[in-house]
Amino acid sequence: GTAGQKDFGDLQSKYKALADFFFKTIDKPVKLESSQNLKSSSENLAKGRYALFFSKPANVSAKAMRDQKYQLVAMAKGEFTVKFIVNANTPLKKPEDIKGKRNALAKGTFMDRAGMAELRDRNLTPAEDQIQVAKFQDAIEFIVEKKFADVGMVSPIVAKNWAAKGGGVLFESRKMPFWALIAAPDMSKEEV
Repeated sequence: GTAGQKDFGDLQSKYKALADFFFKTIDKPVKLESSQNLKSSSENLAKGRYALFFSKPANVSAKAMRDQKYQLVAMAKGEFTVKFIVNANTPLKKPEDIKGKRNALAKGTFMDRAGMAELRDRNLTPAEDQIQVAKFQDAIEFIVEKKFADVGMVSPIVAKNWAAKGGGVLFESRKMPFWALIAAPDMSKEEV
């Protein structure tokens, strides 16, 4: 499971080497199934469909570990943050300055959830009427650039592109794991 806009064939091709590695490691046939639909992936995990599950972002894996008792095999530690982007000429200088300002986000995404959690922890949660919703993160750049929002919650890659065009990053969330590999609860410790 992976968020992004690659097509099924590209994902199958990209992760075939990983599936082959699993086959050699656990000496069992491995069927590779790629998905961009994180809701469907979560439902399939709840049904116990996967013996191994690799996902980025890690929120789907974390939920399966909590709810279905999947086992952590490996993860990236502290490599991912939500970046809060602003226009270069913004009067906002520190996180507290966004209190009461308009925030752009891609609703229902990992960036939305992790970004809102960061704002909650900083006592900066915006009111519903201060949230500008986009379908994809790339649109958040446009929303902030055109000043439909004062700040936008984006991934490090989007923030890097934004900065290359002259935009700024006001602050970032605490570091979180970005990807995780989990194993079904009934997979043996030796296989894990």
